[in-house]
Amino acid sequence: MRRLFQIVKSIFFSAGRGVAHDAEVRRMIEKHPRLFYFVKKRLTPDERFGLYTTIGVAFIIVFLFFFFNVLLDVIGREAITQVDVRIINVLQIFRNNTFNQAILFITYLGRAQVLAVGVILFGIFFLWRKYGEYALALFLSVVGGEVVVWLFKIIIHRPRPVLANALMIEPSYSFPSGHAFVAFSFYGLLTYFVFRWARRWYTKCITIAVGLCVIAAIGFSRIYLGVHWPSDVLAGSAFGAAWLTGSVMLLGLRRQQSVAEHEAARYSSASGIAFSCLVSVVWLSFAFFYFQNHPFQTITTPTASTITLTTQELPAALFANLPKTSEDIAGTPMEPIHLVVVAAQAELTETFAKAGFLRTDNLNLTTLWRAFEAALLNHSYPQAPGTPTFWDTQPNDFAFEQPTANNSVRERHHIHFWHTPFTLPDGRPIWFATAHFDKTTGFSQSFLPTHVIDPAIDVERDTVRDELVASGNVASVSAFKIVPPTLGKNQAGSPFFTDGGAYLIFLK
Repeated sequence: MRRLFQIVKSIFFSAGRGVAHDAEVRRMIEKHPRLFYFVKKRLTPDERFGLYTTIGVAFIIVFLFFFFNVLLDVIGREAITQVDVRIINVLQIFRNNTFNQAILFITYLGRAQVLAVGVILFGIFFLWRKYGEYALALFLSVVGGEVVVWLFKIIIHRPRPVLANALMIEPSYSFPSGHAFVAFSFYGLLTYFVFRWARRWYTKCITIAVGLCVIAAIGFSRIYLGVHWPSDVLAGSAFGAAWLTGSVMLLGLRRQQSVAEHEAARYSSASGIAFSCLVSVVWLSFAFFYFQNHPFQTITTPTASTITLTTQELPAALFANLPKTSEDIAGTPMEPIHLVVVAAQAELTETFAKAGFLRTDNLNLTTLWRAFEAALLNHSYPQAPGTPTFWDTQPNDFAFEQPTANNSVRERHHIHFWHTPFTLPDGRPIWFATAHFDKTTGFSQSFLPTHVIDPAIDVERDTVRDELVASGNVASVSAFKIVPPTLGKNQAGSPFFTDGGAYLIFLK
């Protein structure tokens, strides 16, 4: 790795010397000597404010540009705010008690109490090793950065996600995420220290990988737990990366190689390694103890309110104040709701099973991998989960699919169902659904693997109606118009067309 770096460095500087000796370039230098002298100083590695400072400033500008872009989108309620709520909603599908506890511990690594102990312990270690500037940098990076983040929270005063989506209560404002910021200002700085002291390239690579995983996990934990919008975490991460870059610059990236080697040798002594391991174990033990003995105040999800409708009010009252179409992750309208089914959930599942449809597996990492493997190898997976589709910001509650004669996960009849707030006076719930035929697999506009649908979604709607009627469990079917004739695309970019009609189906 070091040899490869030296080769690339040699090629880079050789190209630079060739450009510098070009006749046209020489004339430009002679014409604007002060400008080129300034540029040369900024690109010279050994200068006081040379190449490394230039690179650092460039990175800070990029990170701050990204931060303020997210900030302006949040203030202006741009598309990112629509993506925020749907990402939080879809992550609830993956929640389970074991994963919840693991994510809770990860988020504790960004708690003020755990960070305070970490700053003290590692500060003592740096002072003992005579790295007073590192102890000071760690303190200022965490404390100074948290003060700035707190000021942003007060100025922006963005509310946190609604409590129905959260697993805990956080009292402060939401933007930007302090945990995402401190993941860079504390863990990022520790990663830099270890990277600088490491003597072998593979140790440096492992250090960067572990550091990035910890930083990403802390940011993800805030979204998963429902206490931050994804844009809060993006902004906090961008601001934290800029802050970390500035801290590293102030520590001095332009040290002479001999000094760096001396420091690495001094650090790698047996006593230094033993003490650093002891400090890490003590700190992580405290974090685990704090996690066990200071639980967050958890939230009980409130029971959703229901709206009772009579049969005479159907279907007109269904869409008076609710979307008539499904949505992609940014809230863009897609396929219209073209199946409305009135039935208890057990009757719904029984009827679709009788019509030859299977309930798809719940979406989780295991079923996602199994579906990806089956699609890649063209194997059968009759109950493969599909990409979540949204209605009124909520992902579909469940889905049914019917395999074709090819018995391949690439081709299937597919129906998404959403629970609605409506019920009949006898208590039977009303379900909304969209149906389409997955004719093959491909890549979405975001280059993720997905299904390509047949554009004639009305044919699939009518097929589902006919098969439900053939099951013998249907009491009545009526047609109604929900939207005008429409051409559109779904979230994977597949086109569709529809006459805008829908069916209201009562099961026995």
